[in-house]
Amino acid sequence: MDAVIQNVFDKLFNCGEESFVVVYNHDGFLLNEYVFEGLKREHDVAVFYGDSLDLRIAWETRANCRRSRILFIKKTNFPVIEDIARNVSTIRYKAQLERSVMLSSGDATLQDSGDFILRQIRQWGQISNNIDFNKPTEWIENAGRIILDVLEKEQWRDFSDCISIVNEHFFDFLKSSYNFIVSSSLGRTAPRIVTQVLPFIARFNAQRKALIVVDGMNYWQSLMLREDLERRLDVKTKSDCIFSWLPSVTELSRQAIFRGGTPLVDYVQGPSNEKKLWIQFWESKGIRGNAQYYQHGGTLPDGMDSDVLAYVTVSLDEKMHASDNYMYLYDNTRRWLKEGELTDNVRRLLNAGYKVFITTDHGNIEGVGYRTLDNRDRLDAWLSYRHITLNDYLDRNIFEEQYVGHLQQIDENSRTYYAVGTETFSGKPRCVTHGGPHFLEVLIPFITIN
Repeated sequence: MDAVIQNVFDKLFNCGEESFVVVYNHDGFLLNEYVFEGLKREHDVAVFYGDSLDLRIAWETRANCRRSRILFIKKTNFPVIEDIARNVSTIRYKAQLERSVMLSSGDATLQDSGDFILRQIRQWGQISNNIDFNKPTEWIENAGRIILDVLEKEQWRDFSDCISIVNEHFFDFLKSSYNFIVSSSLGRTAPRIVTQVLPFIARFNAQRKALIVVDGMNYWQSLMLREDLERRLDVKTKSDCIFSWLPSVTELSRQAIFRGGTPLVDYVQGPSNEKKLWIQFWESKGIRGNAQYYQHGGTLPDGMDSDVLAYVTVSLDEKMHASDNYMYLYDNTRRWLKEGELTDNVRRLLNAGYKVFITTDHGNIEGVGYRTLDNRDRLDAWLSYRHITLNDYLDRNIFEEQYVGHLQQIDENSRTYYAVGTETFSGKPRCVTHGGPHFLEVLIPFITIN
């Protein structure tokens, strides 16, 4: 542990050359009590953390500090005001090596979960070091299985820092590549994005085709579903990974699925409109009348003989929104599978000779509450817990200044803003939600069952 603290100190303070350091540490390692206390004890460091105002207070009162060095940890990656920035050392810090050393140490307080978490961190590192975000199918299943193992062992909080590091790179990828994904040509072996789901299914001409949309299903939840289907129905499943629409909300992303193209902002989400889109798409392909079928929830009827069939279920999404965190969602997903309605419907479809495709409109994340947006900013805006599209008459500059450090954009020319990291525009301390650009919200399953 002494070696870990020394290594952290040397990295932060340039082996003692710096006296006031401002650091952004997204994975939260520096606020670990062992590191926090070790820096104070071993190197006489005063540690503060918070937002831009907290930094200003720490800077103005630095003369009163009794310790020889000051470390300020930014809660979010806000820009440091120029008069402070000129006189401090500002750095970003990631702690993969130090974390691994701590978890593999003999400290009794860490040993119980340390070996397991260390193994998961190592496996995650093997996956995440060379991720190609443009080809998510190549790595997302292995990543999802690690997440499932962590949830099963109830170690999500200890592992979530690793998720955050990958997500930082994913966000950078979206900024440079999302528009190209939206405009990409139809995938050969699977859709690339939700707008391509129906055009891809339409390629299969000789078979009855059924599309199941499970609202709000994360990729790791889809692994649980596939395991249940394979075990109960004795089938083989194939899973690809596709992109949801952004913002990753139902009224856009599920609309994009059933429209088979770019969603409209003024669309009213609901089963009746969804059914209309389904009918319109297949009529454009020459499939009319009783040859198409749509159902929202419930048990599918016996004797199905339509050429194309759509089934939408929101029961898992309801359990997601009722979960305070991922541990609850993991348990609720187990319960949802045990109830067996979806598995029974898949069985009916397979027995009726359908080729079955299962997807979702968006994933979900365990969000951390930042604050509820002001009523003035919410007025006439379109928003979720994870995004806001400002009305046309609101001043963007004033809005950005008010929430500095808590907003991010995929397209800086748009009026759509997203909460940073896993933050939510909510007063709830924690909740499971969606709407943002996190890879656990955006990268979703596309499952094929023969």
